[in-house]
Amino acid sequence: MDRRAFGVVNFPRPRGKTRTPMEPLTKALQTTLGVRVQAKRNWLFGRKHHSFVFMGERVKIQILDNGDATFDLGLADDEIRETLLEHLRTSLDFEGR
Repeated sequence: MDRRAFGVVNFPRPRGKTRTPMEPLTKALQTTLGVRVQAKRNWLFGRKHHSFVFMGERVKIQILDNGDATFDLGLADDEIRETLLEHLRTSLDFEGR
């Protein structure tokens, strides 16, 4: 079975930080894709879960245990995945990431 992470976009945490700050990532996603990033809690005092809707598909942003931010496009439609990845590739907001 192939164990590669197909369609996973990873944003490594900045050097010297314990986790990826969500504000710059949120602003870059909003300007690049024209989406609104939402932060919701599943439980009253639980962690915030960030997500956005792109072309009718909900994409969840996860903060991994090592502090990196990631979102999985493996289950998204092929056209949506290719469009989103192309927008991220051509964006100047994600140039150094």
